[in-house]
Amino acid sequence: MFTWVNHNSLYILIFIFPFLISLLSYIYLTKNKIIIFSIFFFLLLAFLILKNTFVPQESLSLDKTNRDSIFENEGKLVVEFFSPNCLGCILSENAVKEFNTKYSEEYDFLKINIADTNYANIVRDYEITLTPTFLLIDKGEVINKYQGILSNSENLYKAFNNFE
Repeated sequence: MFTWVNHNSLYILIFIFPFLISLLSYIYLTKNKIIIFSIFFFLLLAFLILKNTFVPQESLSLDKTNRDSIFENEGKLVVEFFSPNCLGCILSENAVKEFNTKYSEEYDFLKINIADTNYANIVRDYEITLTPTFLLIDKGEVINKYQGILSNSENLYKAFNNFE
């Protein structure tokens, strides 16, 4: 259940939050149905605009041979597992882009959409249950795992450098 909530948190926010705010407004503030409908409609519209504005970039398409060579390369690889409906993934997008540009010399970077069935084996093999999840892989071995929202790129860099 928690995994479903985590991966679909944006949809929950879009549809349930406006309903709850409207219901609480009806109970505690006013019984005016036009005002309640306006609140619901405004919040729904705001969250739909948020969803369409901040979409994580898509993952690379990997076939089996390409995937095996990427995961077993000699350099350090950071793999982000994300879901396009995950609010945490959307909020972390700027920090991920910043990390990718700042540390591109030190780390290779790969994004994998967990909702894509082509990557189901990878998600299962690395036991990904939360999004966003970042793995540091060196020579095919997982060195470290970071789960959760990134507020800035330094959090991920510090987490990955403490275990090397």
